[in-house]
Amino acid sequence: NGKDNDEDKQHDDGEKYGFNSKRSPPRVSELKAFEDDLYSMIENVAFRKTSSKFQETLKNDLKRIRESDEIIVPADKSRNLYRMPIDQYKRLLHENMTKSYKKA
Repeated sequence: NGKDNDEDKQHDDGEKYGFNSKRSPPRVSELKAFEDDLYSMIENVAFRKTSSKFQETLKNDLKRIRESDEIIVPADKSRNLYRMPIDQYKRLLHENMTKSYKKA
């Protein structure tokens, strides 16, 4: 039936990832040495540890932030950030939220 063939085609396209066939092309023997050298180069890639003054400063700042007992709070009308103890922040937050309450 036509309906079954359409479903099979859709399923096959997904497995072939858009290629016409699942089969690989035959290997070219003349390229074997080149491919071996290329794989060898990839296996022997070595990375060295590098860092800049900026990266060191950033790493130290992050460490100081993570180890801090204080909270970092954004300012109301500027882009500034401030550090303050958590208890003080909670108290200020509570005071600012309840300052406009009226007694009933």
